[in-house]
Amino acid sequence: MVDKMNERRNEILIKIIRYAIAVPFFSGGIVFISQEKILPGILSILIGIILTPAIEDPIESKLNFLSLSFLRFIVILLLLMAISATLSL
Repeated sequence: MVDKMNERRNEILIKIIRYAIAVPFFSGGIVFISQEKILPGILSILIGIILTPAIEDPIESKLNFLSLSFLRFIVILLLLMAISATLSL
């Protein structure tokens, strides 16, 4: 019973951390778009969407074919590289 309670706490803590990371990407995307940097803005908002548990959890429950946390990490890394490449132009 203690293990279940600790597991639940860990899940809640992970969700809070993911929201805390997603919010700056959403706001950064809006700032990029307001500065007429459309592509980095859209990519930043996409990272925020990927990190948001409310959006990602239903997708993860439907797709159980591989570790989605690893796939999520790869996609976010690629999007960050794309943002940095478009900002340097």
